[in-house]
Order: sequence, then structure tokens, then C-alpha cells
Amino acid sequence: MKYKIGDKVRIRKDLVADNYYGGVCYVDYMDGFKGKECVITDMDGISYQMDNFNFWWTDEMLEPVDEGALLEYALEKLGMSKEE
Repeated sequence: MKYKIGDKVRIRKDLVADNYYGGVCYVDYMDGFKGKECVITDMDGISYQMDNFNFWWTDEMLEPVDEGALLEYALEKLGMSKEE
């Protein structure tokens, strides 16, 4: 798991209903949270809960809010390192 309790994250805007992300199904009821910044409040080993949202989210559904972490996340997705 990439994040820990207390980390600030953003729910990705490009999530698609009925797709699985990290083994958890994203459902259309979750659409209202897209793009929202939130704080992780609980973890269960494969997913997170945030700000008392009644859904569980996985690493693949989230992106970091911290600019340094966001750069690392983007580079990781592109398969690049900071040196490149």
C-alpha cells in the first residue's frame, strides 16, 4: 500500500464505473467523489477509507496531493525516473 492514515490524497477523475482497480470494484455511486481531496482515515490491507466516505478505495483509484509525491507518481506511471 502506498499511503498511510493521515495522508492527503485526491480521488482520480478518470475512474470508470464497474471497473476493478486493485481488486475493488468502482461503482457509479462513487462518482460524486471524483477529484475530491481527502484524508485517509482507515486501512484494511488492500484499500483505504477517507473522511468518513462510505466506500473503500485502492491505490489505483487515488493520486497524491503533495506536489513532490505527485511528480513521483506521474513519473512512475510513465516508467521514468527523476534523472530522466
